[in-house]
Amino acid sequence: MENNQTKNTPFQMLGSLQFTSEEHLELFLQTLDSNSSLYCLVEAVKFCNSRGAFTLGEAELLAKCIRTISKEKQNIEDGTPDTTR
Repeated sequence: MENNQTKNTPFQMLGSLQFTSEEHLELFLQTLDSNSSLYCLVEAVKFCNSRGAFTLGEAELLAKCIRTISKEKQNIEDGTPDTTR
């Protein structure tokens, strides 16, 4: 565990993921599904961008990717066909 976290000390990852302990993180990792994985990837991109990790062009590309994936996911959940293709 990074930052020498103790087993029962709450901590945060990527600026938004809250865990109550290392065991909580391990449970999250063991039960990770595609929705949670996508959420983590989006949060990682946002976190890195907030720290200036990307050029303006890279940030634009990643933002468009996130919007596209989010829209497609919402359409699937709503049962709405994607007519933009």
